Amino acid sequence: MDLKKLSSDLNREQKELQKLERMRQKSPGDRQGISQAELNLQQASTNAQRSITQLEDTIMDFQRQKLLDIKTIFINFITVEMSFYAKALEVYTHTYLNLEAMDTQKDLQLFSARIKIFDPPVWSLDSQSSPPTIHYSSLPPSSSNPPNPVSVETSGAAQSHALQRGRDEGPAPRPHSNLQHQADKKGQRDETDDDAEEEEEEE
Repeated sequence: MDLKKLSSDLNREQKELQKLERMRQKSPGDRQGISQAELNLQQASTNAQRSITQLEDTIMDFQRQKLLDIKTIFINFITVEMSFYAKALEVYTHTYLNLEAMDTQKDLQLFSARIKIFDPPVWSLDSQSSPPTIHYSSLPPSSSNPPNPVSVETSGAAQSHALQRGRDEGPAPRPHSNLQHQADKKGQRDETDDDAEEEEEEE
């Protein structure tokens, strides 16, 4: 609908109305002229009303289309947002369930097994005379590495302790052989004979 046409129809209606009023004032007895003026005014009014109706229809169509467009835009926007948050909620729910099902004690045991280099040493005494030894139940995977200074110091300290204990107890008595026993007896007999000779000389 052209606004210029609507403005033209309204102006024409206004002019026809003024023309009819002048004719009624100047020539009230001119029935034919007055009737023609009334007919022209009615036609101008009809055209103006038609233009107004068309303009109103155009405005209503525009408003209707605007509302439909706004509705479509927001529906699409809300649909996208709902899809995004639904996916996010699904991910969060899955993560929450996994966290709830997590066994912290089992994970701690696995971590402890990974960081453990070797089992604690087991002290044992093989015999009274032998120094204490250290037995390891398992060695680390990288056996080519140099020995642990702590274990070397521990073994040295154990050996020193065993040697010190041996010195405190004193040397163990050694068994006498038969020859040594006979020599001791012969020495005792010689001493007895010497004593007897000395007594005889004194008498």
